[in-house]
Amino acid sequence: MKRKWKPLRLLAAAMTAALLLAGCGAGSDNSATSSMAMSATDEMEITMDAANGLETGEIDANTLEDTERKIVYTASVSIETETFEDSSDTIQQLVDEAGGYIASSSLWGNTGGNSRSVSYSCKIPAEHYKSFLESLSGTGNVYRVNQYTDDITTQYVDVEARLSTLENQRKRLEELASEAEDIDTLLSIETQLGEVQYQLESYTAQMRTLQNQVSYSTVDIDLSEVANVSEGTAFGTRVKAAFGGSWDTFVAAVQGLIIALIYLLPGLVVLAVILAVVIPLVIRHKRKERARKPASPAPGQWTGWKTPAEKPEQPPVPEEKPDTKTDPDKS
Repeated sequence: MKRKWKPLRLLAAAMTAALLLAGCGAGSDNSATSSMAMSATDEMEITMDAANGLETGEIDANTLEDTERKIVYTASVSIETETFEDSSDTIQQLVDEAGGYIASSSLWGNTGGNSRSVSYSCKIPAEHYKSFLESLSGTGNVYRVNQYTDDITTQYVDVEARLSTLENQRKRLEELASEAEDIDTLLSIETQLGEVQYQLESYTAQMRTLQNQVSYSTVDIDLSEVANVSEGTAFGTRVKAAFGGSWDTFVAAVQGLIIALIYLLPGLVVLAVILAVVIPLVIRHKRKERARKPASPAPGQWTGWKTPAEKPEQPPVPEEKPDTKTDPDKS
């Protein structure tokens, strides 16, 4: 009987050992997955720290020195001309020849009054900036030129470094996402990847703006129509130009007044008709009122006594007595 149960005991012992080995294997798989998730999370934090390290604004001095200077050129030009249409067409032609374009323009003034003006905001390739400014002398009298420069090398290098770091971070996060076997780890990686992609798009837009500013210079042109072009900057010339400008302003004001009167002409005609009817009626009414009233005496003028009662009593006249001394009868 003891020999009969011995194979059963051996079978039970083998099954118990197999179950123990399976449990150990499962535990090792879970620990391996957990360790992979921990390493992926730690590596994401290290990568994020590397990207956030640029927030301090510290840039390698050697990188800044080796980078070509990024200069933005801007100019403001004022021109006066006696041939407005020809000068305007010439400016547009010069812009096309330089490989640029007119970003915006504004035109105002009246035709035929020597008072038209136009403003252009031109974008000119940086390599043709100086030659374009020199060519504007053929469009009229260039009496004012202001030039400005802005060095954006530091800003350019900073954005460029951020883009490089974020691009490396995006690639590493994509690799970690492909290797992740845990759902929680994968979701965390996807969240970090979305944030990195958003920052990449923002800094890419900034880089495009900076590159456009460096590649294309801005030239603002103010073209004015005048009757007589100034010949210099001396005091007499400036006085002459000022007088000419004031006369043009006076003429423009008179023209505006005439146009306003034309607009008001129908109303003025109606008002004149009303006054032509009302004023004679008022004068006639006043004359009738004066005719009804007696004329008042002038100051100090005697007009006679109005009634006998108002006549004052006159003193009695004394009687004359005959002179006895000289009477011959009595003598």
